[in-house]
Amino acid sequence: MILAVLPLLVPLATALLCAALQGMPRLQRGASIAGAILLLFCAVALVRQVVLHGVLTLAAGNWPLPFGTRSGRRHDAHRDPGVAVQRCG
Repeated sequence: MILAVLPLLVPLATALLCAALQGMPRLQRGASIAGAILLLFCAVALVRQVVLHGVLTLAAGNWPLPFGTRSGRRHDAHRDPGVAVQRCG
């Protein structure tokens, strides 16, 4: 689920955009405000997702999930490499 990583990707994309707009303070300001608003919407959507479906965990690679999981399930990278998002509870 991409929603779990958006709070990381939105500020990164905003910072890159602002760096690309160096020397154009009005456009940088607009990009910063747009990024902040988009991040707020992402946060609200993520809170809504958690309220409706319970705790979400994100496993990147094959790192174990020792904290915040109630089900004890772990991501098996041999069957599904990459990123796994689980609903716990």
